[in-house]
Amino acid sequence: MTASAPRTEWTLEDLDDLPEDGSRYEILEGSLLVSPAPALPHFRAVSYLHRLLVRLAPDRYLVGQNIGVLRHVIRQTYLIPDLVVVREESLAGNGKAPLPADVLLAVEVLSPSSASTDAVTKRHHYGRMGIPQYWIVDPDAKELTVLRGDAYREEIVVRAGERWETDEPFDVELDPADFC
Repeated sequence: MTASAPRTEWTLEDLDDLPEDGSRYEILEGSLLVSPAPALPHFRAVSYLHRLLVRLAPDRYLVGQNIGVLRHVIRQTYLIPDLVVVREESLAGNGKAPLPADVLLAVEVLSPSSASTDAVTKRHHYGRMGIPQYWIVDPDAKELTVLRGDAYREEIVVRAGERWETDEPFDVELDPADFC
């Protein structure tokens, strides 16, 4: 298979045949999503927030980047959050992706090329997957939006210069100025 081959429905296995060209390849209900490599503001926000969460995470939790979350319904959906938090024991298998039930937090950092996908489409799908928390980081606005619950209601918008504390998925205190 080649990336240009006509396809009616993409699967996780099809991604193995795509080039490693810096693009992010995801599947949304059988359709291929391609995002360009992120720019510096995105990379900076992901890197700093990753470092902060790793430092605060208890030993039984892992904070990771570049791992997708797979969901089978009628068609496959495979989305790759910028950051995820999972319990360490959930990664004991040999699969390609953790199950949505194993993901405690998904984080997306907005980029010009992905803002609507992250803020609307992924919000909808992560919620349907049952991931308890979804954080959306906006480096331009220097803010963090925290979403929780079945329908992902907006719990709080934290702006740079404001401190926010939570105990889910573990104790975290942060200020978006630390990573935006």
